[in-house]
Amino acid sequence: MAVNGVKTTDLVTVPSTDALLGNHQGSTVQISAANVAAQIRSDPAFSKLPSGAFFNTYAQMVADVSLNYSSVQVGDHIFIDSGMLFTIADASATDQHATTQGGLKVYESGVKFTTRSRFEEAVTRGESQPDGIIVDAGGEMYVSQAGDTSLVSLPGYRQWTGGIQTPYVIVITGQSNAAGARNGGPNPASPLVKTWDGSTAAWGGSDYTTAPWSLSNPDGNSGNNNYALARAHRIADDTGRQVYVIFDAMGGTSITEWVGSGTASTRYAAIKTKVEAALTTTELSGVTEVDEIIWAQGEEDALTTDFTAHLANLTTLFKQFRGEAWCADETPAYLMGPSGLHTRYQWTNAFRFFASKVDNREIYVPSGGLDTDFTSTGAGDNTHFLGASLWQAGYYRIADAAPVEIPPELHYGRGNGPALPSDTTVLTTYSSMVSYDSWTVGSAAPNGPAATGSISWGYQCVADGNYSYAFGYQCVTDNTSNYGLVAGRAVTTGAACDYFLAGGYQINMDAKYTFGAGRGHSVVDPGGAALGVYSEYTSAEIDNVILQVGIGTTASASNRKNGLTVRKSGSVEMKNLSVYADNAAAVAGGMGAGTIYRTATGELRIVV
Repeated sequence: MAVNGVKTTDLVTVPSTDALLGNHQGSTVQISAANVAAQIRSDPAFSKLPSGAFFNTYAQMVADVSLNYSSVQVGDHIFIDSGMLFTIADASATDQHATTQGGLKVYESGVKFTTRSRFEEAVTRGESQPDGIIVDAGGEMYVSQAGDTSLVSLPGYRQWTGGIQTPYVIVITGQSNAAGARNGGPNPASPLVKTWDGSTAAWGGSDYTTAPWSLSNPDGNSGNNNYALARAHRIADDTGRQVYVIFDAMGGTSITEWVGSGTASTRYAAIKTKVEAALTTTELSGVTEVDEIIWAQGEEDALTTDFTAHLANLTTLFKQFRGEAWCADETPAYLMGPSGLHTRYQWTNAFRFFASKVDNREIYVPSGGLDTDFTSTGAGDNTHFLGASLWQAGYYRIADAAPVEIPPELHYGRGNGPALPSDTTVLTTYSSMVSYDSWTVGSAAPNGPAATGSISWGYQCVADGNYSYAFGYQCVTDNTSNYGLVAGRAVTTGAACDYFLAGGYQINMDAKYTFGAGRGHSVVDPGGAALGVYSEYTSAEIDNVILQVGIGTTASASNRKNGLTVRKSGSVEMKNLSVYADNAAAVAGGMGAGTIYRTATGELRIVV
């Protein structure tokens, strides 16, 4: 009795068997070893051979004298219990591999040879095997594949290094490019490749002109080429394994159809149901996990989602996949890059970033150089890849893809994708910038102010208020000081300051709607403006100072002066006017015509 959980390759080896399992009219049945032998002997290919054409050992065959060219024909076979097969050569042959005592000349044949050279001779003589048959040539293993030219001396074969050939399972889902929206390109229809037919819950073939490919979405693509179909043929060509494709794709579908309601989302539930059903079939008996996932989707979300939202959706999607029993933690997933048209949209940036920085188990497959109607003719559809390009991406590019670090796009041209050196206008994906010399001092990692829509540029500049700008040297806006600009050196704003503009040196602004230019000012009354140097008023006044023109010399209170002060009440101060007795004295003192002066008694006069 068989032991549950023990692989067939680990069972005890015996020299003979009582019975074998086989297929009869679609059902698994038991057949005795004797009946197997009788069926082989009754096969037309062997019916001409007398019973003596079966030998227990090679030595028995060579010693045989009963077989001769009168009892057999050239091309008939002799079988050895060890698994060796010999083909009867022409009597005139001189390159035979063995000659019996009865004078019969034979060649090694079939699927087991003592050396590679004898295998090569058999191929040269025209021997061939159905696709997927493993041939042992002196311990070197080869698998048959029609049309394979990787081995010059063994056309139709390639080297095989695997053990027992378990099926390879590919899952593909997404929207129109995942489905395949264009026909054309290779259609080898290998018998090694099977496709799940969602309409019948059974396995179909790999000819894209027939079902299930000829069905409409989501079970087929109306007879077009497909990424997974090409990928499956590449796996089959490289390994000789049977490859099974499980397909569910629907054009014009948002990613929310896979993640909006979790695993119950319409399209996610559909592919999940197909995978689980396919894994219960006899063709995949013993297979519990898929080997890879191909995901191609995003175009439908181009105008309705941003980087952050699409990245979150991708993260959710692959958490769902990896939460399934049939998707191992290290199962690779290939994210198929979109056409060049879509590089302008944020979902593509999120797509690449996800594969590069979030989860390297998802591998981005670049699409540069793949053709659409537009790229090949200059007109028409520029979203869907042509059939030949779908094949190229699936057969070659997935095989060549690997986890790589792809920096996110930070700059775009106006409506034409990532910025080029020739673009005169560049759009950024960020709202604030901090120059290197204004990074937070002492941080182990780069850090800086977190304000929105701000720029901190220069040396130790901090635009900490939203929509504020600090340029120059140690210019700072307070965290609650918004909507303004400071530039120069040591120009700062306080918590009460909004809607401001200041430039110069050693200026502080701490009230709304303020302006400062020059040096040494402190503007603290709402709506206030200070010009010149070291203006007089540095604290709030009951009658707000709206304008002061400083003529001071230092920051000390005694050296602060205004040439002109205007208050909110409308009063005007000119406390520091020059004093002259009369017009002649003013002219003699260097005052020009039109200049205001005052007399010792306080009278205002104008030089004429």
